[in-house]
Amino acid sequence: MTKAQQVILAFMILALFGVIALLAVTLMNLQKTKEQAPMLTVALLPSATDTHIPDTPTPFTVPPTWTPSPSPPPSDTPTPLPTRTPTSLPTASPTFPPTWTPQPTQIVTASLPGPTTTASLQNPGFEGINFEEIPGWAWWAQDNFEPGGAYNPDTSYETPFIKQADDPRRLISGPTLQIDAEEHLKFYVHVFQTVTISPTTRVGFQISAGAYADAGVIKVAAGIDPNGGPDCVNAQWSDIVFQNQEQAVQRITSPIITAGPEGQVTVCLYAEPLYAGASNAAFFDDAELLINP
Repeated sequence: MTKAQQVILAFMILALFGVIALLAVTLMNLQKTKEQAPMLTVALLPSATDTHIPDTPTPFTVPPTWTPSPSPPPSDTPTPLPTRTPTSLPTASPTFPPTWTPQPTQIVTASLPGPTTTASLQNPGFEGINFEEIPGWAWWAQDNFEPGGAYNPDTSYETPFIKQADDPRRLISGPTLQIDAEEHLKFYVHVFQTVTISPTTRVGFQISAGAYADAGVIKVAAGIDPNGGPDCVNAQWSDIVFQNQEQAVQRITSPIITAGPEGQVTVCLYAEPLYAGASNAAFFDDAELLINP
C-alpha cells in the first residue's frame, strides 16, 4: 500500500469515528429530552353501569269500569203481518179479428109502397174497377191529412183505396166494390151516379153493403138527390147503418123522392169508419134505382 493510500484510509477511519460520535451525541440528547417531557395522563371516564330491566313488568292497575245495573229492555213483540194471498192474473189470450161469415141479405129500410120497377143504372155490379176508377160511377173523398203533419185519430181523413174486392169472403154477389182505408186513418167517401128519368117520377135507391173493421164499425148509408146535383151535396139519406164483419150483408134503401123538373136524379152511397184502425173497409154491390109509377 502506498503512502497516499494509507493517508486516505486514515482519513476515512477518522470520518467514520466522527459519524459514530455524532450519532451517539444525538441519541443522548433524545434520551434527555424524553426524560424531561411531562407525562400525559389520560383520565378514564367511569364505565356506564347497565340498568337491568326486570323481565317481569310491574303490574298496572286499571281503574274499574262503570257497569250499569242490568235492566232488561222492554219486550218488543212483533205484530205478525197478514199473509198475502197472491192474486192470479188472467191468462192473456191473443185476440184475432173474427172471420166474417156471409149471412142472408136483409132489407134494412121499408120498400117502396106499391109495385116498383127498376131503372137502368150504369155498371150496377161495380165491375171492371181499375186504378181507382169505377166505370159508370164517380166518387169523392175528404182528405185533410198531410204525411208528417198533425194527426188526430178522430178527425184525420185520407183518400182511401178504391178497388175490386179480391177476398172471396168479402164478395157480395159477384164483383164487389171495396173502399179500403189508409192504415190508422179514416175515410169519408161518396160514390154517385146521375141518371136521367121522367120529371115527377117517384124513385128510390137501393144497394147491398158489407164491411170489415178491426176497431168498431163502418157507417154506411144510401142517398138520392131529386135534382141530379153533383157529389151528393143535396142528397136525402137513409138512416146510417153500422156495419162490420159480424153483421149480415145489408140491403139499404134511400128515402123515396119525387124527381125534379130537370128529369135527373143522383144516386149516392156513403161510407166512413167510426174509428181509425189498422184495417177498415166497406163493400158495396147490386145497386138499383127503384121506380114507383
